[in-house]
Amino acid sequence: MNASTKRHSRAILVHGMGRTPAAMLVLAARLRAAGLRPDLFAYSAALEGWEGCVRRLAAFIDRRAAGTDFVLVGHSLGTVLIRAALPRLARPPLGCFLLAPPTRASLAARKFAPRRLYRLFTGEMGQKLACPDFMAALSVPAVPTHLCRHGRPARPFGALRRRAERWRAGT
Repeated sequence: MNASTKRHSRAILVHGMGRTPAAMLVLAARLRAAGLRPDLFAYSAALEGWEGCVRRLAAFIDRRAAGTDFVLVGHSLGTVLIRAALPRLARPPLGCFLLAPPTRASLAARKFAPRRLYRLFTGEMGQKLACPDFMAALSVPAVPTHLCRHGRPARPFGALRRRAERWRAGT
C-alpha cells in the first residue's frame, strides 16, 4: 500500500464539561502533525441527557473509526463518557488516553449537586458525577489505558497497570 492510499489512524477527542470541541483544537493540531487524524465529538452537559449522549458517542466512534485503527482521548467528563461508551462499540480502540479523569464522585460535585444553578449548567451529567454508586459502577477500560492527572502521568486503573506498561513498552 503506498502512502497516498494508506488510511491514517484516528484519534477521537471528547472534551470536558462546560467546554466545547474548541478546547481540544490545540491537541487535535498536534495529533494531526504526528500523523493521526483527529475527530472532535461535541456534546452539551446542560442540554443533553446521559443515555442519549453515550449512545450518540458510541455511534460517532463506530462511524468515524470504521475500517481504521483508532484511539480515544477524553478530558474530565469526556473520560467518563468514553468509559460508558466502550462496552457499546463495534470494536475496541487501540487504547485510551484519559486526561484528568474523575474516577469517583468528586467532593465539589457532591456539594453542588443539590443547588439549582449547578443543575442548570450541568444537567443530568453533573448529577451522575456527584453519585458515588454511578462512578463506582463505570466499566474499567479493557484496553491499554494511559491516565494523566494535573499534567503528569498517573497509575492506570488497578488491574490494567501491567497491561498498560506492556503496551507502552510495545510488547
